[in-house]
Amino acid sequence: MLGAQIVAVLVFEPLPGKAVALRAVVVRGMRRARLVPGCQQQSLHEEADGRLTLIEKWASREELRDHVEGELAAELLESYRGLLAAPPVPRLLAPREAYGTGQPTVETT
Repeated sequence: MLGAQIVAVLVFEPLPGKAVALRAVVVRGMRRARLVPGCQQQSLHEEADGRLTLIEKWASREELRDHVEGELAAELLESYRGLLAAPPVPRLLAPREAYGTGQPTVETT
C-alpha cells in the first residue's frame, strides 16, 4: 500500500538576467512532470526578484521518490544548468490537519 500524499516545494533562484529563461525551462519541465504517475498537482509562483517557487502534490512519498530517482528528474536538473544561482533544495511537507478543524487534510486509510 502506498503512503499518504506528500507536497514538494522547490525554490529556484535565477542567476542575474536569467529569470525569463529559467521560468520557460521550469514550465516546460512541469508539462512533462505532470505525466508522471503520482503527480497530482503543480503550481508555479513568481516573486518580484525573479525567484520561482514550484509546489507539487504527489499521491505518495514512494511515487515522488520514483520520480526524483528517475531519468526525467535528471534531465530537468540538467536543463537548469547555467540558469540557477544555486541548486534547488526540495522541502517535503506531509499533510497533517486542516487549519482549525481537527480533521486530517487527506485520508490516510
